[in-house]
Amino acid sequence: MKNVGLATKAVILLLFSYSTTCATFAQPIMGDIAKAFPNQGALVPYVMSLSALPFIPATIIAGILARYMNKRTIINIGSILFIFSSLACGFSNNLVFIIVMRATAALGAGVIFPLAPAMIAQIFGKSETPKYVGLGYALGAVVSTSAGIICGLLGAIDWHYSFYFAAVFVLVFIFQLFTLPSVPPEKEDKTMHATENLGEGAEKPRLNIFAWSFVIFNFLWMSIAMIFMTLSSTFIESQHLGNAVQAGIAGSFTTGSAMIFNALFIFFFRFLKRQTLPVGLGLLAVTYFLYGIATNLTVFYIGCCFQGLSMALVLCATQSLAAQCVPRALQTQAISNVSTAQYLGFFTSTYTAMIFSQLSHGSIRGIFMYAATSMVVVAVIALIFNIATSESFKQATEQSLEDERLSREMAESI
Repeated sequence: MKNVGLATKAVILLLFSYSTTCATFAQPIMGDIAKAFPNQGALVPYVMSLSALPFIPATIIAGILARYMNKRTIINIGSILFIFSSLACGFSNNLVFIIVMRATAALGAGVIFPLAPAMIAQIFGKSETPKYVGLGYALGAVVSTSAGIICGLLGAIDWHYSFYFAAVFVLVFIFQLFTLPSVPPEKEDKTMHATENLGEGAEKPRLNIFAWSFVIFNFLWMSIAMIFMTLSSTFIESQHLGNAVQAGIAGSFTTGSAMIFNALFIFFFRFLKRQTLPVGLGLLAVTYFLYGIATNLTVFYIGCCFQGLSMALVLCATQSLAAQCVPRALQTQAISNVSTAQYLGFFTSTYTAMIFSQLSHGSIRGIFMYAATSMVVVAVIALIFNIATSESFKQATEQSLEDERLSREMAESI
């Protein structure tokens, strides 16, 4: 698609805000929710963790629906679910209802999540995907950072108020209705299947080992990184470092630094290229080491900044590289798989924390140190894999670029 206007670019990038803020509404008030429901302590963590579960089927469904439905229609349906369900949490004193509404909101955000980078790859092309994916996450982080601070302040007054930030997305939704481009179903877009139309000798494209490796590493990163989301508020209060306000600020340090590094991602990517991923994985080890030794908010906040950098590098790299190493017809599927793994990891982070908790005899600092050690191992494995498959990965990306060239030539001839 040529001559994409500024408003169109802005609305596509704003789509990233749904997923980045989905957890933010609840993160700074987890301690207050635990106090509000003292007899339902076992259910409280699900306010955060169970809201990630619907992302798993939602991202898969989004990839399937995109083949038969207009992406704009799917995104608008997801937006309605997200806004209505998030606001509903602020009007309830029933923990089970809140968990169900959080899950419904996540379902809405989940169908949007893989379609945002997929639209970028489809509209702007593979070479521009890292730039706009980085900017999309950066803009999402701006909204999420603002939400973290505002939700923390609102939560200090009354934890219900934190969910009212979702009203901002009513304005985003109105903007979408007027500016989001209409993208035809992939089944009806012949340019998405250029290499399938070259004759009988053409082999039907399939996801390669690299696309699946990004799925695995994204899952491992999320299953450990999101331990912070469920334990940060409890850690800050148990160590007498602050309350919901400081927990909200901690989350904002993470998303704020992620915002900066997402905007700069293209520069990291140009320098590190494929090694962006193992570097990002290794930085999460540094993050948890800092959390583990933190005795004051300064060290803890520095750890949050490292987590923001790790987040920017890993999430942008896995989605960008997934789009670059597969044929155009498989872009949405590859990105949807990475997105599914991301939120499967988010959901399993609660169980990862439980395992680390048993190993550390319930010590939160011990949990952080086990997380740091695990990420060192994951980062080393990723680096070895990259070195061992460097030549074959280069061939896969070259074939993918050739597929895109054929697709664009076909589009110009139609």
